[in-house]
Amino acid sequence: MATKIVTKQSFSESLQSSGKDLWQHALSGPGENEDPLVTARCCFRSAADLAGVGDVADGGKAQFELWWTNCPSQGLPVLLWDRWECRGLTRAEYGACLQELTDSPLSFDRVLDDAEWLGDVPPPRPLPTWKYHPERFKGTMPFAEPITLIGRQCKGNPTVDTLNQLVEAWQDADSHGFAARPLRARVHSPTRNSRRLFRIHDMLMFYAVFSANGRQIFDIPTKLGEMFRRTDVDDITAESIKVPYPGIYLHFGPQPDLAFEPGWTPEGAYVYDMQGSWDSERVLQFCVVSAPSSLEDYREFDINIEPVYTQSIGPKEMKMTLGEAVEIVLAEKLNELRKQVTEEPMAKLDDETKQLAAEHGVQLVSGQARLAAQELDAMAPQHKSYLEMLKLIVNSLAYLTAYPKDIETQWPANTPAHLLKDLSKTDNRNERQRIQSKLASQGFTPVHICGRRLAGELELQAAANSSGERHSAAHWRRGHWRRQPHGPQNALRKLVWLLPTLVNPGKAADEVPGHLYLVG
Repeated sequence: MATKIVTKQSFSESLQSSGKDLWQHALSGPGENEDPLVTARCCFRSAADLAGVGDVADGGKAQFELWWTNCPSQGLPVLLWDRWECRGLTRAEYGACLQELTDSPLSFDRVLDDAEWLGDVPPPRPLPTWKYHPERFKGTMPFAEPITLIGRQCKGNPTVDTLNQLVEAWQDADSHGFAARPLRARVHSPTRNSRRLFRIHDMLMFYAVFSANGRQIFDIPTKLGEMFRRTDVDDITAESIKVPYPGIYLHFGPQPDLAFEPGWTPEGAYVYDMQGSWDSERVLQFCVVSAPSSLEDYREFDINIEPVYTQSIGPKEMKMTLGEAVEIVLAEKLNELRKQVTEEPMAKLDDETKQLAAEHGVQLVSGQARLAAQELDAMAPQHKSYLEMLKLIVNSLAYLTAYPKDIETQWPANTPAHLLKDLSKTDNRNERQRIQSKLASQGFTPVHICGRRLAGELELQAAANSSGERHSAAHWRRGHWRRQPHGPQNALRKLVWLLPTLVNPGKAADEVPGHLYLVG
């Protein structure tokens, strides 16, 4: 993470603030606490030193770090608490800072001069494929590979034990270099100390399932996405939706008008089609993810935790229309949060604990109620955005179900030809998953581009309507899906999309002629 920059005038204030936070955190743990051992590590580079490495600066630079260990008698590890950099210093001013550390009432055990300068790790160069959430996640997150391995080990069917493994991989201090990342920022992160932390754990499950199924990315072009947002999903049932693979990712691109939090823009969703032993056990799950405005902030995954939203359509909603199912499940989620907020605090605690708290004047506070209130406050104003994203998701799934031929798969140019040949020769779902998992393990990820045929049809329609008198658009008539009878005696049903229609004001009820159909 980027080192904080402070001025020499604010050095004392920064030191006192950081030191007080450290002591408060060290002494806030359960049980008896020992005084922590705190070491200040300092380093100075003069203007001449900086010039020698091509860094032209107005004066020297100094780096200060506070390292600590709690309960030293128990041999707990030494952790980095805070790091900051002070610029524009002379050697004498740096010496004054060292003296202030030595004389500080914060009682540092040691003040080390001429420690090794720890510069920031240079950010990775973004790749073109990083516009897709899974590829950006894979390229920047240190725990992406362990998550992928866990997904493959469980063969895309996560259990409770799998979820525990995923959380452990996310929290693995050794592999993520937590010891070199200031703890203070994590302790005071508002997103880390909220239910968002649990939602990100859910996202890891979706990513693991996605990875176990060959990393299938479906790219929904902008024009197609715009049409989906003008299409209702009130006439088709959830059970009629077929997902090409048990785990996929749908990419829509950033939707800035649906952004509900500074620094993040909804951009896509993971889909997990969890099949049970019987059709009645099927659960369709979605996880909405966002694009960061700053890649540097995104890499601070343990501080700036990405906002995600998950929703499941279970067996009892499968026969409902998609529009109804989405609305009901979201409403149930909001009602459950309201219930948690209004429940009696600590209602499940035993009477002895409650009596002990009363005798000592301790006020019991429900952590669940507090976190539920935070999530409810965040969700209520975001309801419309979530609803729009979910409708975008289900329209995309309806399109993949109705028009599988309008999907063009693109592999990287250097993908092993023999594996692509084997993939093209088999229609067996398990065999295809095996080959795709092998390709994914070698770093080759396909991107399925959707809607190419539709784009061509729209261009032809636009050209046909471009001649003659032109009128400014008045409004769009919303599209919808229809279950059209077909087959012997019309006993079968297939989804047909009646696209949104542009209505012009130049003539009474003047429309772009007809509806556009694609053959499924």
